[in-house]
Amino acid sequence: MNNQFTRRVSDILTYSKEEANRLRSTSIGPEHLLLGVIREGEGKAFELLSQLNVNIPQVKRQLEEYLRSKVPAEVAYDENVSFNEESSKLLKLCLLEARMTRSKEVDSEHILLAMMKMRDNAAVRLLERNELTYEKIANQLKREDNPNSGLGFTEDEEDEEAEYTGQGHTPDKNARTTSTRQATPKR
Repeated sequence: MNNQFTRRVSDILTYSKEEANRLRSTSIGPEHLLLGVIREGEGKAFELLSQLNVNIPQVKRQLEEYLRSKVPAEVAYDENVSFNEESSKLLKLCLLEARMTRSKEVDSEHILLAMMKMRDNAAVRLLERNELTYEKIANQLKREDNPNSGLGFTEDEEDEEAEYTGQGHTPDKNARTTSTRQATPKR
């Protein structure tokens, strides 16, 4: 499968670099990628953050504070920042996440999934403080892919509907069945 980045992801990468420059960071890390997702303000990743009740303005403010505290005073600022090893690995993981979700292109939700899978960075720690996990994101994406999911149907009800519509499994011929027909009295 030949994965490519969507235009949205290209914009997020550009915004990430701009955020690193604005905050005078020496490289672009996962924290900058999350700031890029937030700055982009649209797309599946931003929607997921909102739907899963992440306090986006607070996360943005805390990320900025964290990144400002990491700027070394003695290092000369260079506008040509590049992705650090951690964010480069994250971008490679995005490709894998896209493949796992059978997507033809890498989109913003794949950035978020890959970020949460990496776990050891300030962006993830802040998101986890907002009770966001990889599993919650993946489950929300699955619910959106399956319109019946999350509507309060039990698995039995979904199985009944699948059998009714002809999409269910065929019962085992040897399985024991109970008859709903009442016995007729003998005369």
